[in-house]
Amino acid sequence: MSTSKTDLSPADLSVQTNVVTITDNSNTITGISYVENSLVITPGQPSTPPPTVGQFQNSFTITLMAGREDNSEVASSFNSVAGGAFNEYAASGDDSGTPSQLNFYFAVQISYKSEGNPGSVVAYLGQGSFGSFIDPTNNWWIGGSCIANNPTSSGNEPTIQLGGGEFSLSGTQDSFVVA
Repeated sequence: MSTSKTDLSPADLSVQTNVVTITDNSNTITGISYVENSLVITPGQPSTPPPTVGQFQNSFTITLMAGREDNSEVASSFNSVAGGAFNEYAASGDDSGTPSQLNFYFAVQISYKSEGNPGSVVAYLGQGSFGSFIDPTNNWWIGGSCIANNPTSSGNEPTIQLGGGEFSLSGTQDSFVVA
């Protein structure tokens, strides 16, 4: 059942701290930055873009202050810009290959140095949720033309393409690991 903006309590409209971490064990990623004006969020939800990006060694922490109300239109938009199931990945929370609802998503530019050559790709990061009403868990999705994911193919693991290199992608509900 969809919730209208007028049905939301003040707690539903509160700003939450939303954090996703990308750890680069391939030592290929040189930076991650937010793509300006790329935030898509459920109508009526508060947000304070841009997300901040922090780096400690090979880990990048992206933090967005925003409300959390899932929405099918936000997920549909994410699926469209990311390229669908074969270009999207969530480490936990959904086996369908695409999110049916997301709280929000935004684009990041991932800079890298691959085979001695610098470059960059755009990826989309979106937050959804799964679990029961009593024990909900927020989960993160990554998508874009740089992501390859074919879960029906035997032995095919999700990957991210950074220049001439293709690296495995794994993670948890709130992190991704490039190896």
